[in-house]
Amino acid sequence: MDPQGHVLTALSGCVRPGGARPLSSVFMDKKGDILDSCLPTNLPNLWVVPADSRLEEVQMLLSSRIGREFVLKGMLAKAEDMFDLIVIDCPPNLDTLTLNSLVAAHQVVVPTDLSLLAIEGVADISNAVETIRERLGLPVEVAGIMVVKVDSRNKVINRELTKMLDARFGGLVMGTRIPTNTALPRACLKGITAFDFAPESGGAKAYALAVEELFERMEG
Repeated sequence: MDPQGHVLTALSGCVRPGGARPLSSVFMDKKGDILDSCLPTNLPNLWVVPADSRLEEVQMLLSSRIGREFVLKGMLAKAEDMFDLIVIDCPPNLDTLTLNSLVAAHQVVVPTDLSLLAIEGVADISNAVETIRERLGLPVEVAGIMVVKVDSRNKVINRELTKMLDARFGGLVMGTRIPTNTALPRACLKGITAFDFAPESGGAKAYALAVEELFERMEG
């Protein structure tokens, strides 16, 4: 759902080319089906829906549509019967595409680095989730706040901002932290996962632990 298309960039070495329709085009259908935009990958059981730059235009076109926050939820109806887990990557702001994603989701994972501005952004997302749950009666909730890009050299700042996160969000803050790690951007350059590129790296191991923690939280 992010027009920047970073998911496809990060997995460019895994995605198989195909004749899938652009996601922005499916959004404009009266009853769009996201399966029309799915592409297979070389990874077992993983399919990807690439973003495209015209998603920016979709926001303007949706502004006049009744029930515009529910469009993606309708597009996912068939996919929810076919896949065990659907992960929606959102833009880094609370626009119409993000609101569509939050309305369609059951659980929300909020990534943040240890900076004051990023933590303020976490509060905005948390408030949006609460508003959707209360006003629209949808069962969406924050599964966890994942701290990423942790630079172990910034011990004092990390400690102070961690205290701030814990004070504001308590048990929502995940125990697993993702460190800064050169293997992660290098894997992106190759277009493959960190688990395939450098499975023994600190970044890959941290993400593996984060996935385990998330599944425990989601099942709980």
